[in-house]
Amino acid sequence: MDSLAQRCTTVLESTEARAGLAARLLAKHEVRTLAIIGPGVVGKICLASYMKMFVSIDKIYLKGSTVHSKTARRMKKFIEANYPQVKQVVICATLKEAVENADIVSESASIKMKEYPRYKKEWFKPGVLIISSGTFYMERAELLDITKVLDNYEMYEEYAQEDESFIRKDKKGRHEATGCLGEDLVYMMQEGVLKRESVLSLGEIILGKCRGRTSEDELIVVALGGLALEIVLA
Repeated sequence: MDSLAQRCTTVLESTEARAGLAARLLAKHEVRTLAIIGPGVVGKICLASYMKMFVSIDKIYLKGSTVHSKTARRMKKFIEANYPQVKQVVICATLKEAVENADIVSESASIKMKEYPRYKKEWFKPGVLIISSGTFYMERAELLDITKVLDNYEMYEEYAQEDESFIRKDKKGRHEATGCLGEDLVYMMQEGVLKRESVLSLGEIILGKCRGRTSEDELIVVALGGLALEIVLA
């Protein structure tokens, strides 16, 4: 196996491990429903990790580019063939339909610049865990009272520094959304909208240095975007 192929394999293994670990640490006690937003390669490996962790999952919602997405249809067939405990797989027409009944929402959508999937807090049920490995956008005001977790703060800080010169700002000096949840949270901290201590570290949760989930109704969003890509580019 050549070096690039080895690193790509490492990316897939890393992504699966991080998504599964985040779900194990931060999901609520009983997980029955899963939403996969972006049913491509990353979505598929995240699915495998969740299914190992939660044998209780019996309904899965899929959201591809359209309700007729070939990728979504292939994943539906894959799930039906490999996970007999899943009683129903639903290909959804809208983001709202896909996420509103899910205990875990796993986002790994591949989209064009500035065509970010736009989520509304009101769509999610109490206790949901949102894991973003791709692009995620929610209005800032809605993010404020959701528990926010980053896998690698320093990495997103570097992204923000690199992108500073071409990310536009409004009249109040607020950066426009980048589609990268971790980077957007860094900008919110730099602008004084968020305090650094209000954003949790996945590493510190793993080490027991800070809390994870505190109640079954807590809404949690985790940014896992980019760390595995750094491995490929290293």
